[in-house]
Amino acid sequence: MSRPATDGVIFDLDDTLFDCSGQLTAPARRRAAAVLAREAATLSEAEAFRLQTEWSAKTGSTEAIREIARVHALSEAALNEALAIYNTPDVPRIIPFPDAISTLEALKAAELPLTLVTSGVPDRQLAKIDRLGMRPFFSTNSGNLYLHDPSAEGPSKAPYLRQAAGWMALPHDRIAVVGDKPESEIEAGNRLG
Repeated sequence: MSRPATDGVIFDLDDTLFDCSGQLTAPARRRAAAVLAREAATLSEAEAFRLQTEWSAKTGSTEAIREIARVHALSEAALNEALAIYNTPDVPRIIPFPDAISTLEALKAAELPLTLVTSGVPDRQLAKIDRLGMRPFFSTNSGNLYLHDPSAEGPSKAPYLRQAAGWMALPHDRIAVVGDKPESEIEAGNRLG
């Protein structure tokens, strides 16, 4: 059974179009670990970093920090400081994966509709898009950029994938979803057909 041609693409951002884990996540976890360790007498920075890495695989980074704060009975102020320093909107210089921009240019030249569905603090996600030079491809003004804030809206980005597919006005079996998390965007894309 052959699959129909792809007429549109929904992209994820972090660890799909650039190495977020290496360029941003590890330094952000170190910053948050410093705050968490400073506020919890029984927690070292190394352990706070390790817990964030381990728990975020199951719950996401924000929820991992919340859980560490809960387990170590940290104040709301300490939790908010750790979250703020983790999610600072001041994004340093980052670079896309080597073929990301040329791939987006080729897809755009082929007139395929492209959308981006990304999870995280919206201001930080927009800063990443700007730093990566991806505004020519994705913007809220053109309607093809969907910002999912898991701390405000829950962990599932499936509703945004549905909106992105609706924006394309294509049969779902002709849309590809490109992401790095099988249990998130890939599973949701498969459920949408």
